[in-house]
Amino acid sequence: MRQRDIGRVFGLLLAVLAGSLQAKDIVSQATGVTIKRPAGFAGEYDADFGGYLLRMGDIHLGLFAWSASTVQDAGLAVSTALEQAGVQIDYDHEPYYGENGLFEPYRGRFENQPVALHICAVGGADGNAFAAVAMAPAAREGSADELKRLTESLCKGLEWTIPTGTQWARLFWGRRLTASGSVSHSSQGGAGGHGSYASGSDEYYDFCRNGQYAYRHKSESMMSIEGMSASNTNTDAHNGQWWLVVDIGGRATMLLDASDGRSLEFYTREQGEGVAMGNTYFSVSQSPRCY
Repeated sequence: MRQRDIGRVFGLLLAVLAGSLQAKDIVSQATGVTIKRPAGFAGEYDADFGGYLLRMGDIHLGLFAWSASTVQDAGLAVSTALEQAGVQIDYDHEPYYGENGLFEPYRGRFENQPVALHICAVGGADGNAFAAVAMAPAAREGSADELKRLTESLCKGLEWTIPTGTQWARLFWGRRLTASGSVSHSSQGGAGGHGSYASGSDEYYDFCRNGQYAYRHKSESMMSIEGMSASNTNTDAHNGQWWLVVDIGGRATMLLDASDGRSLEFYTREQGEGVAMGNTYFSVSQSPRCY
C-alpha cells in the first residue's frame, strides 16, 4: 500500500473514531443520569456554564443534571445559566410544571440576533434532576419544532440511577469545619519610637445530619503606636439549612439557606487533609454540637 493510501486510510480511521467518541453517551454517576448524546453534536462540559455545551451547525444545546434538585429549581438554574451566558429570554408566559416535568418554548436574543429556545426539565425518583435547553436562530425554518423534538427526546430518553453525589453529603454529617489565621508585624521607628500590629480570625461551620448548620466567625485586630493602642472586633453568626449538590460534571456546591434570609453558595472540593469552600481552607473534625 502506498504512503498516500496509508495516510488516507489513517485519516478515515481517525474520522470514524472521532465520530464514535462524539456519539458516545454522557454518563454522570454523580447525578445519576445517562444521556444519549445526539448524533452530530460535539462539545464538552463547561464548569462556568455548569453543564455540557454542545453544538451542531447553528444549533446550540446545553445539558444539565444535579444530584439533588427539584424540577422547579432545575428550570430556574437553566434560565440563570442562559442569562449569564448572554442570552436574553423573552418570558412571555409563566412556565408550566406538569406531572412529567417542564417543557416550554421561548424566544429571546443572543449576540443581537433573535433566537428560538426550548427548555425541558425532569426529575428522577431519587431526588436528582436533569434539564436540557436547545437554541437556534429564530429565522431558521422549522427551528421551533426541531428544538422541541430534540429536547423532549433527551428528557424522555434518560437512564436514571441512584446519584453517587448524594453520598458525598454524608461526609459532612456531624463534622466541624474550622479555619483560623493570624498576622503580626512590628517596626522600629526613629528616635526610639516603635509600632506593632496584630490580627487574628477564627471561623467554623457545624454541619448536622438533619440538614441544619451553624456558622460562627470572629476577627480581632490591635494596633499600637508610641504607647497608644486601638483594637477592633468583628463577629458574624448565622444558621439554617445546608445542601451539597453535585452537577453533571462532578462539581460540588455547598448551598446555605440561612434563617436570617441570606442565601450562600460555595464551590466545595477536597484539598489536602481538609476541605476548601470558596477561597477558604478548612480543617475537619467531629462536631461537638451535632452528629
